Amino acid sequence: MKRILLLLAMVGVMTATAAERPTHVYLIGDSTCANKKLEKQNPERGWGHLFRAFFDEEVVVENHAMNGRSTKSFREEGRWEPIYNGMQAGDYVLIQFGHNDEKVDRPKVGSVPEVFAENLRRYVRETREKGGTPILLTPIARRHFTEEGVLKKTHGVYPDAVRRVAEEEQVPLLEMEQLTERWLTELGDVPSRNYFVWVEAGTSPLYPDGREDNTHLNVRGAHVVARMVAAELKRIQCPLADHFEIADLWWPRMAQATSLRLRRRLPPSPILIPRWPKSVFRRAFIARRLPSRGRSAMCTSMVWATPWCRGVTMPVSRAYWVIKWALRAPRPSTLVQVAGRLKM
Repeated sequence: MKRILLLLAMVGVMTATAAERPTHVYLIGDSTCANKKLEKQNPERGWGHLFRAFFDEEVVVENHAMNGRSTKSFREEGRWEPIYNGMQAGDYVLIQFGHNDEKVDRPKVGSVPEVFAENLRRYVRETREKGGTPILLTPIARRHFTEEGVLKKTHGVYPDAVRRVAEEEQVPLLEMEQLTERWLTELGDVPSRNYFVWVEAGTSPLYPDGREDNTHLNVRGAHVVARMVAAELKRIQCPLADHFEIADLWWPRMAQATSLRLRRRLPPSPILIPRWPKSVFRRAFIARRLPSRGRSAMCTSMVWATPWCRGVTMPVSRAYWVIKWALRAPRPSTLVQVAGRLKM
């Protein structure tokens, strides 16, 4: 009798644990989505690096995207297997490839369009086998302009292959190529450099001689593209949109109320800033207002605005500047400086 009761108790615990498991969102793709190493103040970010902060505590984002990978090499290197094994019913897989599949002169990564499409179908079908929901994304645009200032299409027929698979397999499709093309075209050639890894010589320890990269996003660009992905999920009425925690901040208005020293650190255009869930912080932060403000305050929602990593939550060796806003306020209500260390 005791054994039966013990067994029933164990089953109850396992059932409760399974019920409490948050929805998992798996990101698979290439460098435009991947997490980046932060050594030497690396300015590069994939949009997936910043995607986690858009969700509440009921969603877990696992970014498995990796630099230089294609639909072919991602599977051959064994990167898909742990995702497939860990996936459960109700999870999501966002699939964005194309940049490296196009490199057919490199047999380890390149795939002709027909093989590329079949690789996508396999990811889609295996996701559904586990009860998950696949979502296809066309590759984001490269920042290549003609001398006349016209944005070039660089992905050939590969985005059409994604669209075809999405239609044939009845898979939700996020048109990231079209969205990012429109965004870059509206910005124009020179202004759009501010969203990619264009680094002047002597300004980055990682690139002391400078760098002009028209494929990979910086922090600012990754924020914009991550916001596009979130907006598309909402547009197609994906249930994940019910778990968004997002706050839009108008940077110039905020900068006018801050010191000149901090104003120089802020980007000159509107940008989406996520409201970070409390689960990100392992212990409470005591934030103190600037000297002219007086009393102390508790800060539970914040965004970093450091000289070299704007809008990214990560520890740095300098002073931490954060923005606190009231839940009902349309714009930041208080500027605070963190007294504590980030535990991620």
